[in-house]
Amino acid sequence: MADSVSEEFKLTLSGDGLEVQRSVTPQQAASILSIIMGGDLVPPVGLASNATVASAGPVVRLSLREFLDEVGANKKSDQIVAIGHYMSLHEGEASFTREQVKERFKVAREPMPANLPRDFGTALNAGLIAEDHKVPGQYYITKSGLRAIEGRFDVSKK
Repeated sequence: MADSVSEEFKLTLSGDGLEVQRSVTPQQAASILSIIMGGDLVPPVGLASNATVASAGPVVRLSLREFLDEVGANKKSDQIVAIGHYMSLHEGEASFTREQVKERFKVAREPMPANLPRDFGTALNAGLIAEDHKVPGQYYITKSGLRAIEGRFDVSKK
């Protein structure tokens, strides 16, 4: 599986008279994505919580609880999607398991779903997450899941 994980991402930014193409690390990509989505700056992996980034000022960390509130994840199936995305953005995880999601419910001090398999199934059936066919039991956020997060799980925006 390690062979399939990219060690760098390609960033392209273009606009009126500007075009930048650059390779960035997975941690930098996560930080950039977080900023683009309106979140706080994500500290690169390995930086202490009180570290600063010279060009961006102090690093501000976003808790899982805050993230769930910010993205409007109220239903348990939406919270599963948001937790998976948080793990990708803030913990550098490309995929997640049901057990990892269960642990994050505790971290966020969010009540555990009464029927986690059903709620996972709801997120799967809605196409918000998908199981990695190469690694059964590992899930990832789909493009539809990302759109749902960006739209704060507002069904009228679909």
